[in-house]
Amino acid sequence: MMRTTSVLPLPNFNIYGAVPLAQENSFDSLSYEALNDFVRKNGSYIFYSFIVVSIVIAASFGVLTPPTERMSTADNSTSALSQSISPHIAIAAETVQSIGQAALPRRATAPIATQASPLHYRFAVDGTLHETGSMSESSSPYFWLNSGGRLILKGGIGQTIQGALSSTDRWRILYNASSAVDTGNGFYPQNLFRLVTKSSWTNVEAEVRFNINKLNMTDTPNRDGYSGVLLMSRYQNGQNLYYAGIRMDGKSVIKKKVGGTYYTLASGTAFKADSAYNKYRNPNLIPENRWMRLKSVTRDLPDGSVKISLYMDTSDTGTWQLLLETIDRDGLGGLKAIHGSGHAGIRTDYMDMLFDDYRLTEL
Repeated sequence: MMRTTSVLPLPNFNIYGAVPLAQENSFDSLSYEALNDFVRKNGSYIFYSFIVVSIVIAASFGVLTPPTERMSTADNSTSALSQSISPHIAIAAETVQSIGQAALPRRATAPIATQASPLHYRFAVDGTLHETGSMSESSSPYFWLNSGGRLILKGGIGQTIQGALSSTDRWRILYNASSAVDTGNGFYPQNLFRLVTKSSWTNVEAEVRFNINKLNMTDTPNRDGYSGVLLMSRYQNGQNLYYAGIRMDGKSVIKKKVGGTYYTLASGTAFKADSAYNKYRNPNLIPENRWMRLKSVTRDLPDGSVKISLYMDTSDTGTWQLLLETIDRDGLGGLKAIHGSGHAGIRTDYMDMLFDDYRLTEL
């Protein structure tokens, strides 16, 4: 249900989504047809019969209860695992997607919610949103978790995965197969957290309240000073969008990604420290265990250019400081500006994060 000035989460927000990963370094999961062919060629009819009986028994005990009828909090739900199988991962019978010609039913997905501006998301309903392979598969009417494994809603706070996953966790196994280097052999999918709105926005002010609960010191060349907390705008896909935010080396940045390549439009200093940034000895200059606010404004100008501004409220009191401002235009660096509407969202790197009060306002 939506008020004219805010959007409230729906009760079914924690429905398990499908498992296939979708991120910059992801692998392609098997299609339903390919998986059917895989099972037909590699299994026996006795095995099929065993799986059918197992599913029937599981259903009788409520394990496969439709998501609209229950609110599951189990991290390793059989029903969630049954949504995907990697060609090089075997997780026993519960990962089998189809049996002979009869595929297991897909999980219900949520339509995009009708929403007015401003959108004010308060993470008010406890539950879990799972990463899915496409926006259409997401069980939330408001968000698509593109990467990061899970978005956990608890006590009015949104959370990435906190700490290391267990070795048998399904997301640990899948990320170990697809992004082992960046996620510590799959134990930290939250290192690559990307939350995208289902709704599209053109001229938009985006704001989020956040808290860095813990830094993950994953030994990867991709964890470095440019990692951080960023707001996304004009998101066309994972390869084309604007970013604005703060970095682990204490800098503020506005950049765009075009065709998978990053281009810095503006940068400055957001945080200073007594000792300089060092990946190992002083790996994060952004204050941790402290609530702060980040805001970006993306809007078209009359001459066809795009103005992007970045603000920070380090005291969480509503006192905003302008960090950066830049104008992107066609021809700058031989590229075009990103015009028209696009999705918004939040990106964080190599951190256990807490979120609150995510707001979007059409300008």
